[in-house]
Amino acid sequence: MQEFAGRHNLREQDTIDMMGAVVLGMDGKRLKYEELIRDNGLDSGARG
Repeated sequence: MQEFAGRHNLREQDTIDMMGAVVLGMDGKRLKYEELIRDNGLDSGARG
C-alpha cells in the first residue's frame, strides 16, 4: 500500500526528480547480498 501512496505523491514530478527521491530514500540503508538471496519460505521461489 505504501508503494501506491508514494507513486501518488510523486505523480507530478518528472523522472529525474523521482529518481532523486528514490536515492534520498536509500541514503543510509544497506542491503547485504546474503539478505538479498536468502530463502524467504515462499513456494513461488521468489526471494524476499
